[in-house]
Amino acid sequence: DVQVALEETQIIPLQYADAGDLAQILNQLFASGRLRAGAGGGAPTPTPPTPGGAVGESATERPPLIMAERRSNALVVNARRNEMDTIRKLVARLDINITGGRRIFIYYAENAKAKDLAATMNAIYGTPTGTGRAGEALAAAAGSPVYGAPARAIPPPPGPTTPGTGEAALVEGQFRFIGDETTNAVIVATYPRYWTDFEQTLKQLDRSPRQVLIEVMVAEVTLTGDTRLGIEWALRSSKLAPGGTVSSAPGLGTNAAGVLQGRPSFGFPPSTAVTTLAGLNFFTFSSDRFFAALNTFASEDRLNVLSSPSIMTSENKKAVINVSTSIPIVTSQQVPIGGTTVPTSTNTSSIIGTQSVEYRDAGIILTVTPRIGERGTVALDIKQEVNDIGTATPPTGSLSITKREAETSVVLLNNQTLVLGGLIKDKLDRTTRGIPWLKDIPILGYLFGTRIYTIDKTELLILITPRVIGTALDAAQITDSMRKANPQFDKTFQEIPPLPPTSPGATSPRAPGGAPAPRAVPVPEAPAIPPPPSVAPPPPAPPPAR
Repeated sequence: DVQVALEETQIIPLQYADAGDLAQILNQLFASGRLRAGAGGGAPTPTPPTPGGAVGESATERPPLIMAERRSNALVVNARRNEMDTIRKLVARLDINITGGRRIFIYYAENAKAKDLAATMNAIYGTPTGTGRAGEALAAAAGSPVYGAPARAIPPPPGPTTPGTGEAALVEGQFRFIGDETTNAVIVATYPRYWTDFEQTLKQLDRSPRQVLIEVMVAEVTLTGDTRLGIEWALRSSKLAPGGTVSSAPGLGTNAAGVLQGRPSFGFPPSTAVTTLAGLNFFTFSSDRFFAALNTFASEDRLNVLSSPSIMTSENKKAVINVSTSIPIVTSQQVPIGGTTVPTSTNTSSIIGTQSVEYRDAGIILTVTPRIGERGTVALDIKQEVNDIGTATPPTGSLSITKREAETSVVLLNNQTLVLGGLIKDKLDRTTRGIPWLKDIPILGYLFGTRIYTIDKTELLILITPRVIGTALDAAQITDSMRKANPQFDKTFQEIPPLPPTSPGATSPRAPGGAPAPRAVPVPEAPAIPPPPSVAPPPPAPPPAR
């Protein structure tokens, strides 16, 4: 007649305590054997061994099985009835609100924007984004006055969640992220057991963004002879064979003679295939061949460098280079009854009334958005606008603008130069030669002079070179190379006097606001003024006798 120990399995939901921590505490208590001695009403009786148990180990000798179910924050317990009662009493004593419910945690962002971090965290865990001032956000989030202070108890919803919801269902509805733009901090209203995971995610998202230095050179090449169809066609057909010594640097500059010289080299890679867009050509060549062609054009006075700007931007941030002129355009005009509009020779109008004028950019506008790959590639989203100023058009007499626009995406290696070409323009020049005064006579002037018509064909080239700056060492190398490539700048930097050294032990007091307090400057003492003599002056001489 042996009493069989009855075992059962139950799920105990938790409200405040963490399931993993509580399961570890209970397992340690039952494994020590002290808690099992007083679990039942009397002495434990042996029971037959269960399948899968150890040899010689009865059901009464095995400790209860307590597992943590983290998705629903509950305990899964398999134990005898008397032990189950003991476990429930311990859980009721340990699962208490010791932190006052939700608390306020603050994470100060170092690199990213707090507003963007809050939006990303809310998108991950599925609650609406909260942005704004800290005071308004705290009142709406948890009602807690300061960091770490107890707030009103808001227990998480107990019970199991929907299967397949994953870790996000654990904290859904139990948190809120607010981005404070004033302090660039992410304010998190959540339970303490979730803050560790949130903090790790915020640190991974708040990483230092890589930067890209974009060097651009805008040049205009005069096309003659074998290059009349464009630079790309001449290079591909091998009709352009320049000679002389050529630098293989990836960038370009100009010296006093107008001949191109190389910028600092950072290992120019071989050319790769680039997608071509209809109406505008994008092409890359080996550095020696292409820069040799440009040096040849410069030596023949056929190359005119219009501008050579450089701009630095972060990855996935748009950079705009605008080299243009603002042109006034008449958009509307009002003429009263009886008024007239008279165009003048200066492309303006004499209007009796009012008119609206809008300024538009005419020139070169280049927009580049870089994306950096993990293997050293740089993807560029390029938008190019080339606007030329035309002639005046009636009825307002405003100048017309010829607009050419192209937009594409290319992938380059680091320090590789992309050439944007194909923008060919024809310019008609008329020159009159002959005997002065006589060649200007109407009709008869043809007998004393001649007129020469020439067509100048030019192609606009835009060279783009991205340079990835991932560390401070990369920035220092590029800065040093640019200083060496421009001796006049390097000489100016060397002439700047260094700052006077300061002793490590001497520290000046600080004024409020972080500004250094004014130091006392010793003032040399003025020499003392001698006192007046104490001897009385002699009496005045008596008047002369008469």
